[in-house]
Amino acid sequence: MKTYLKPMMMTALLALPLLGVASAGPVSDLQDRRADIRQALRDHRDDLNTAIRIHDTDGIINAKARIREDEAQLKANTDELARLNAHPKDEPETETYMIKKTVVTTAPASPYNSEFAPQFKVRYDSVTGKPYYVRVYP
Repeated sequence: MKTYLKPMMMTALLALPLLGVASAGPVSDLQDRRADIRQALRDHRDDLNTAIRIHDTDGIINAKARIREDEAQLKANTDELARLNAHPKDEPETETYMIKKTVVTTAPASPYNSEFAPQFKVRYDSVTGKPYYVRVYP
C-alpha cells in the first residue's frame, strides 16, 4: 500500500499548482488590477456621459452594461483584498465630493454693519438642504 500511496500523493501535490488551486500571486498584483479596473470604470462613465449628451441610446445601453461589469469586478477585487487584509486605507468604500458653487449677487448695504466689513447671506442647497454662505458686496 505504501508503494502506491506515496507516488500518488507526490503526483497530486505537484499537480495542484498546475490546476491553479494552490497558486498565489503577490498582493501588489491585486492592487494594480484594482487601479486598472478603476481607470476603465472612469472611461466607461465618460462614455456614458458622452452618449447621454448626444442622445445615443445604443451607446447608453452599452456603457451601462460595461459600468455594471466594472463595478462587479471592482467588488470582487475589493472582497479579495479584504480577505487578505490588504485593503488600501486611502480608498474608502464610499467617496465623498463637494459641489462648488460660485454665486455673485449684489444687495443694499446693511446700516447695522460696518461699511468695510464683509457681509454674507445664508442660502440653502436645493439638493441636500445644507446652508452655505454667499458673500454680498455693498
